[in-house]
Amino acid sequence: MVKKIVFVLAILVCLASGVSADRPKVGLVLAGGGAKGFAHIGVLKVLEDNGIHVDYIAGTSMGGIVGALSAYGYSAREIEKEVSSIDWTSLFFDTKNRDHMSYINKTASSRYFMTLGFDRHGLKNSPGVITGQKIQNKFYHLVGPCSDNDDFDDLPTPFRCVATDIITGKEVVLENGSLADAMRSTMSIPGVFNPVEKGEYLLVDGGVVNNLPVDVMKDMGADIIIAVNLSNNIANREDLRGGMSITNQMLNLFIYDQQLAQLKLADIVITPELGKYDSTSYFNFTEIEKLGEQAAKEMLPAIKEAVGPENISSIPKIGVMRKEPVVVDRVEVSELNPFDRSIIVKKLDKFVGKPLDVDEFNDLIEDFHSSGQFETIRYYVDDVDGENVLSLDVEPSKKGPHFFRLGLFYEMNTNVHENYIFNTLLGLEFNNLLVDGDRWENDIELFSGIAADTRYFIPFLDYFFIRPEVEFYYLPDQEENFSIGFSDDIDAERTELKVKSSLSIGTFNRTFGEMSVGFMNEYIYYDYDLINYAEEDFKGIVNSVFFKSRMDNINSVVLPEKGNFLELMLKYSDRHIGSEDTYVKGKASFWQYFQFLERLSLGGKVFAGMDFGTDMPFYDMDWFTYVNAFPGYSNNELQSPNIVGGVLDFKLKLCDVGMGSIQSRVLLTFRGGWATEYEDFNLFEGKKRYDIYGFGIGLGLSNSRIPIWVEGCWNDDQRFMLHISAGNKF
Repeated sequence: MVKKIVFVLAILVCLASGVSADRPKVGLVLAGGGAKGFAHIGVLKVLEDNGIHVDYIAGTSMGGIVGALSAYGYSAREIEKEVSSIDWTSLFFDTKNRDHMSYINKTASSRYFMTLGFDRHGLKNSPGVITGQKIQNKFYHLVGPCSDNDDFDDLPTPFRCVATDIITGKEVVLENGSLADAMRSTMSIPGVFNPVEKGEYLLVDGGVVNNLPVDVMKDMGADIIIAVNLSNNIANREDLRGGMSITNQMLNLFIYDQQLAQLKLADIVITPELGKYDSTSYFNFTEIEKLGEQAAKEMLPAIKEAVGPENISSIPKIGVMRKEPVVVDRVEVSELNPFDRSIIVKKLDKFVGKPLDVDEFNDLIEDFHSSGQFETIRYYVDDVDGENVLSLDVEPSKKGPHFFRLGLFYEMNTNVHENYIFNTLLGLEFNNLLVDGDRWENDIELFSGIAADTRYFIPFLDYFFIRPEVEFYYLPDQEENFSIGFSDDIDAERTELKVKSSLSIGTFNRTFGEMSVGFMNEYIYYDYDLINYAEEDFKGIVNSVFFKSRMDNINSVVLPEKGNFLELMLKYSDRHIGSEDTYVKGKASFWQYFQFLERLSLGGKVFAGMDFGTDMPFYDMDWFTYVNAFPGYSNNELQSPNIVGGVLDFKLKLCDVGMGSIQSRVLLTFRGGWATEYEDFNLFEGKKRYDIYGFGIGLGLSNSRIPIWVEGCWNDDQRFMLHISAGNKF
């Protein structure tokens, strides 16, 4: 049906413009060249403004992307708007959004900066540094839900693009299938992006074999061919001053030599003088586009003469190939383990029986990809036996199923009790050992002492789990000054030993959080040589029952800008269940952040720790361990039997920076905090012991690997504290 409509429209346009059906056919060929391909948009603007009729389009790499959008019906100015608005840093780094991850992976991402996958055969690596899922999602957004059976001759302008089969090294001309997949295939730089599977082919960037496919255009039937060549910037001796310039020179020489034969087949060649710009100049969109526009204007008389008056028309280009929203009759998912497949199918159910909302569906794809479980996710909408079938081709992550992880954390607070903290965390994670979806995690923390934790997550009935856990903590011969309550200042030498085992059962939401109840057994040994505190040493057993809840869709634990975080804990210890003491301990922390005006975010944290009128023992009084939880005070100073407080937080995004595969936001932070200590937990009648206030101004580098934060803080004691931290606290 679509093919017939497009054909009729094309006939009407021809009749309206006076263009004869037997006129010479004009083909446009767009070369690959990374960011230099922005020049193609300038060329298209000149052709459209002057009514140059184009019958066929072919391209490679960035030329294939721009060509596909033009063939799909976007005008040059629409392409300009879409391409100029793309955050290339985010797309190329393929950064996963923390707020889209599974809540279990959120915990890992907030503790570790490096992860290596392995299986029984050894370490595993992806075939590319970047999976390319974000770019694929962008293509889905631009060209809509594609069918794997689409014919590119049915587009408003027939189209071809070129890719390379990395298995055989041969050229593959893409002329049918999913247009989004074709765009993704033609620009897959080998070793940088994962290849794209298409039948027996494993496809990478077409520039490897045919960067300017004029011969492909001839095969399409074009009589007059306009080629846009981007490989003219061969460097001279003076410009070859570093490894990158030499690498670019080798690539340019290879492509230029390869294209000489193709250039001879073209009738008109447009060669923008791109000068200092290269394939990585993605932040120079405007300048490169202008150079393409300038080059096309200089060639305009020759272009008009070549195509002839019968190919020049004032009739505007046919618009974007609009499709009626497809009502999904059923969904299909490629072969996966039953646990992952059931999760995906359940989330797809809401799309059945109604028109497919592409933007909403792309958000779901982003959720799946950010979970870390999948390498790439492609989708198609096809007519199968009269039904509209939405099918997902899901490729499991190639980095697992098991992982070795490394985490680092450094923190220094001047003018407070502890001088600095530097910890290393080693992690070993095993997945799908006994049942699908199970997870055995092991952590070892190395600092002035040693801590170890092993826990085994066993899911059942889709939304429930059982988790046994064992923890070990040993801190020998520490000399430090610390606080018990805001007003107590204690000099001590101490040795701590804790061995804890627990068994919990609970329910979880895959992306948001969990709730659990359980039983905990602890052996605790505290040997304190306290200089000005009368607390006795403790050695004994603490048995308790507990309730825990953790809900997390915050985008960053250290420098949050959006989302919510909730943590609740209630612990009851009693002599009747074998404990040395009877007491009730509770802890609550809630964060809420939201973004406004694009660069600004506002949020706050409220927290409380309480013993509900019981006499909480000295050894179980630790509360809040997040990085720089309160401006002007260290975390040790927040330890108190009964504490309530809050922090108001304002952030301004200054810019984005990229280093290697790490994308970071530079943030200016402003914080103000208040907290109160009570003799007992009664906000309305309880007697206050102490109030504290703090204010901080800082600069943060927020990313998913090693967030860095420097903040100057002042408190109610007129004390200035400089906080410096790198990494996530464990």
